[in-house]
Amino acid sequence: MVKAEMVYNLDDFRMLSRKAAWIARLRIPIMLVSIAAAVLVMFLLLTNTEYKYFLFTAFVILIAGMLLYTKWYVDFPEKNYRKIRALNGDIPDMYTFDSETMTVSFSSAGRCSVQKYKYEYCVQCIETENHFFIYTSRYYLEIIRKDSFTEGTAEDLRTILKEKLGNRYILKRGGK
Repeated sequence: MVKAEMVYNLDDFRMLSRKAAWIARLRIPIMLVSIAAAVLVMFLLLTNTEYKYFLFTAFVILIAGMLLYTKWYVDFPEKNYRKIRALNGDIPDMYTFDSETMTVSFSSAGRCSVQKYKYEYCVQCIETENHFFIYTSRYYLEIIRKDSFTEGTAEDLRTILKEKLGNRYILKRGGK
């Protein structure tokens, strides 16, 4: 049996939002393209083009959409993290891995909840240098840091997950 206790930090929440990491890398190129588009539209507006009002409207909608999109996906993990920390404080999520199931116990807003997952229904597990990412469905995952084990070790969890998940267990570069 392997047990872990996790108090999530902001980096963990950023990892939960896979799109945040992707869009954060694109934020500067998106802003540069926006500035170039703004210069182009201003040039077209000044040269009395036939479609200048259409171009201006399309440009404003495009820029507003890009700004809102990047703002949402870059800032969302931080807002979510602050909200969860305000509700739960330093109450850890408890993970227990035995031979048949993974059990997750967590508290939220003063309520305790327990979820049990059979390994056969887990979609995938990805191990990196510092984390295990266990996808319990296509859109939901649990993150376990390798320094969070209270009983057993990361090697013990790796053995269980490799045995139970088979080819759905993926070792990424940097994992042991």
